[in-house]
Amino acid sequence: MSIGKTLKLIKQRRKSLRERVDVWGRLQELHDSCIPSYCHTNLAASGVAWLRLLRSAALYKRHGSTGPVLDFGSGTGELAHVLEGDFDYHYVEMDETQVPILKQDLPDAIRLTADTLPKEKFAFIFALDSLEHNDDYANLIDELTESLTADGILLVSGPTENFIYKIGRKIAGFTGDQHVTNIYAIEKVLEKRLENIATTVSPFGVPLFRLSLWRKK
Repeated sequence: MSIGKTLKLIKQRRKSLRERVDVWGRLQELHDSCIPSYCHTNLAASGVAWLRLLRSAALYKRHGSTGPVLDFGSGTGELAHVLEGDFDYHYVEMDETQVPILKQDLPDAIRLTADTLPKEKFAFIFALDSLEHNDDYANLIDELTESLTADGILLVSGPTENFIYKIGRKIAGFTGDQHVTNIYAIEKVLEKRLENIATTVSPFGVPLFRLSLWRKK
């Protein structure tokens, strides 16, 4: 996707979300959804959120293979809008306020639940900034692993919660109260179960978010 096309898409998605969601009246309430980040009036804060998605899409393009895709903790499905090519898109989302937006914009998407994920189904699974919101993230990692095909890949991202990240979060107006752990604790669990393919940070080498790729040993 060209830079011009990417910027146009982001502008359209920001406008679409802002028209349908009262973001600033419910900033903390919606923080789990990433909608405030995608729509933030501070373009630096918004850019960090979109760059994480674009980096995830680039990793999928480089390491992914043909087959069904699962977006675990999909929110409004913004990831699907930046992924290129034809793919069979499935999603898991617990927040019922976000699902109608995803269904309206992505009518062919297939909704699943965390406790009914099919075994050995997905060639690629995204768990972007979702696991750190769950006390039972170790069990969720097991369930996601079982849903991977033999050569499938799991992409996990999450905030580092380091000093720079906390400053940025404060500037953006978020508390971070919804996070029960950090990406380093999540990666320790992943290391026990899966093989790490690659790890990178975003944005542009600044360690605000870590993104890591995993496959079955």
